[in-house]
Formats: sequence, C-alpha cells, structure tokens
Amino acid sequence: MTIDEYLKTIISTTPKDWTVVTRPTLRHAFAVQVNDSGEEERIDFEEPPAILALKKNLSITIAVGTVEQAKYKIPVPTPFSQHNARTLLADCFYDNVIVHRERLVSVDRQHCILPLPTHWTKEKQPIALGKVAFAQLIHELVGPFSDFGEYFEQSGMVPSELPWPAPTKPAQTQDMALPVDSGDAGSPA
Repeated sequence: MTIDEYLKTIISTTPKDWTVVTRPTLRHAFAVQVNDSGEEERIDFEEPPAILALKKNLSITIAVGTVEQAKYKIPVPTPFSQHNARTLLADCFYDNVIVHRERLVSVDRQHCILPLPTHWTKEKQPIALGKVAFAQLIHELVGPFSDFGEYFEQSGMVPSELPWPAPTKPAQTQDMALPVDSGDAGSPA
C-alpha cells in the first residue's frame, strides 16, 4: 500500500467506520515543556487522548490529539486570531509504524479542529481537498459538537486541488565513504 492509497482509504471513510479508544491509549511519549522565553521548564509524560482504529482494516490507526503548541498564535487579522488556539498532532500508523503526521489546529477556544495552513494570509487560503476531508473526519470523531463547515468557511480557508500530502524535497544525502583499512589488521598471517 502506498501513502497515497493509505490516505485515500482514510478520507473515504465516515465516523461510523472507526472505533475510538480514549485514554489510556498506551502510546506514551515524553515532551519537553518550554516557557515563553524558550527555556525548558519540565519534562511531561504524554499520550494522545484518542486512538482511532479503522474497523475494516485494523492495520490503519491514528493517534490524535497530542498538543504540539498549547499557545499557538494565529496572526492578526486572520479569523480566530483573538482566541486561544493550539496545534494538535494526528499520527497515522500502518501496522504500528508511523507513516504520516498531520498537524491540525484547534481554534476558537477549542471549539473546532481545522486543517493547519502552511501559512496564514489575509486572502482566501487554499487547502488541499484531502487535508480538508482528513481534518473534518478527525473533528467529527474526537472534536467538539460544532459545525466544521461553518468554522472552515469563517477561517478564510477554501478547498483546492492542491496535492495532499504536499510533495516534499528529497532529503539531502552525503556520500558516505567507508573508511579504508590500510593495515593488515584482520588479514590472515
């Protein structure tokens, strides 16, 4: 299964296709908490508030809700910039191996989970259709009882034909030369 097939499988589902398991989720992690000055304050033990398992293929699971940035600043004059927001992680697993990470934003004092734009603008912000569908599914499964479509429209985002996931540049690689053994160590005498 390719990553595109995997993500298309997820966004073609509805909430009734999923099982939601809430804490304890047994997906533990340690997170360094920093203050507003960027200094480390403490290390917290975290786990996502929910694990989603696709009923028809239990190899597909999503750990959702781990807070990435608790005090996320949406720039002014973007809608929802005056209210508390936070970024959340949705870690997508296949056979318990993470294969995709989607960052979402919880806006308006956590009243709605929306896709996180790559950057905020005053103009309409195009968001890939797949990313919109993914965020809506997560909102409907574990988000508050609010109207995703209404919040999405208010946010200034618009669905677009952009690719999802967005193409990434291949990682820069260095030629890794193995050390050459110039001595006779290890050779028969």
